[in-house]
Amino acid sequence: MIYALTSRTVTIYHLNLLIKRDELNADGAKLSADKISVYEINSGTSIDLKMDGVNEHKIVNAVSMSEPLSDIYSEYNRLK
Repeated sequence: MIYALTSRTVTIYHLNLLIKRDELNADGAKLSADKISVYEINSGTSIDLKMDGVNEHKIVNAVSMSEPLSDIYSEYNRLK
C-alpha cells in the first residue's frame, strides 16, 4: 500500500524523529524506515532520500530541501 505524506500529515523533517523512535522503540509516534520510501523528483528524475545514517540508523536526507526553505523565508523576511 502506498501513502502520500503531505505537509498536513508530517513534514520530511519529522521523518527522522519518527524513524529513530521506531529503531529505539521509544515512546511516542514512530514509523519504520523499512515501510517507507522517500524520493525527491527533480527534472523528471527520482532521487532516493532514504540512507543509512550515523551508527547504522536510517535517516532521510533533507539537505536538498534546506536551500529552497531558506530561500522562501529569506523572501518572506524581505517583504514588508
